[in-house]
Amino acid sequence: MTEVTSIQQTSTMETRAGDEAPVGRALRWRVSAGPDSGKSGEIPSGRAIVGRAASADILVLDPTVSQFHVQLDATDAGIDVLDLGSHNRTRVNDVEVRSARVASGAELRIGESAIVVEVGSAYRVERSKTTAFGTLVGAAPAMREVYAVLERLARSDAHVVLEGEPGTGKHSAAQGIHDASRRAASPFVVLRCSGLPSVLATSALFGDASSEGVFAAAKGGTVVLDEVFELPTDVQRRLADALAGRKAPGDVRIISTSTRGMKQLVNAGLLLDELYLGLAQAYVCMPALRDCLEDVKPLVLHFLASMPWDIQAARAITLDALDAIASRAFPGNVRELRTTVERTAMLAEGAQITADDLAFERLVAADRGSSRAVVTATEASEELEPFKAAKRTVVDEFEKEYLARLLARAGTNVSRAAALAGIERQSLRDLLKRHGLRGEDGA
Repeated sequence: MTEVTSIQQTSTMETRAGDEAPVGRALRWRVSAGPDSGKSGEIPSGRAIVGRAASADILVLDPTVSQFHVQLDATDAGIDVLDLGSHNRTRVNDVEVRSARVASGAELRIGESAIVVEVGSAYRVERSKTTAFGTLVGAAPAMREVYAVLERLARSDAHVVLEGEPGTGKHSAAQGIHDASRRAASPFVVLRCSGLPSVLATSALFGDASSEGVFAAAKGGTVVLDEVFELPTDVQRRLADALAGRKAPGDVRIISTSTRGMKQLVNAGLLLDELYLGLAQAYVCMPALRDCLEDVKPLVLHFLASMPWDIQAARAITLDALDAIASRAFPGNVRELRTTVERTAMLAEGAQITADDLAFERLVAADRGSSRAVVTATEASEELEPFKAAKRTVVDEFEKEYLARLLARAGTNVSRAAALAGIERQSLRDLLKRHGLRGEDGA
């Protein structure tokens, strides 16, 4: 008999009030060469940005050092070094490094300066005792450390920068900060900055004769600026000037979200340093799912439990299917995991997701055609189709197989099939017609 994990049988997340207090390490530093030679100090949190920018944790006034040159993280095993796209790079023993772990006491060359870094004293890492923040869910240590920061930020009015890979929950974190803040009764407004020309960007932010702009629309609430570096330079400058008094227009709170490191964007000249300084009164990096692998199985169950009950879908999963999901890589992080679970649940043959259902779901994976890296000599000599034609063939194969299974899952009812697939009924009818398939209601 197949063993099944259902929502009722398994609790997804539990409070971790009894966790042993985790310990981190402070970072000691000393500038050993360059204009600031002799300066030294200790960073209690263990993480520091070294650079020429006024907001750098370790300020080095050397013109050959980048605005944000290198990030340092103290660990029990040494110092993690991450070059932030600096112009003159970071070197250890004359070897250029982009990402490395060095021993405590190592000397880093940054431009014409040098800095000695050491592991400092131990400190207690704060972790939330809850396993959720707003709609964010996860009990992994990295997530609960982020919750502890978000909880504190919600009690403040600081502008916040939220960075992280796609699908890590930046917008959920922003919404959670707003909902737990004193501004919760005021509007929460999101502006996606990509692709806005100067005139439209200025109007969207500050308003014009025909519109009030997001700062006025938020009415003292929260404004989320997504990928703010995409704003034209003149608009960035106007926004930086507006933030110079440390209050945003309309007395709103600004939360900036980005999938790219804003410090690297400053170094690349894509984001004004003075704008970053105004926006980054607090900074949070959302963990990737690969850093929270213990959360994958509970999240699968959580997503199944969260599906609306008026949707025909599986509400349980077999243990081997759960193991199969947990063994996958999810470059799209939690968003990709959720999409995978929901799509598989709606296309499952029965009341529970099985390994066979997951195998079918694999057909929509982006790397479907790249699983075999070795090409034979015969294949290499064969004439290739043009790229677009070859891609169309693969897409056609997938569409036909997907639609046939979709119809079977929906009992050949086109309206139900459209709802399951999340597409318009007429669009589904067109697809069915293209592939010679028919549903029961005249498609």
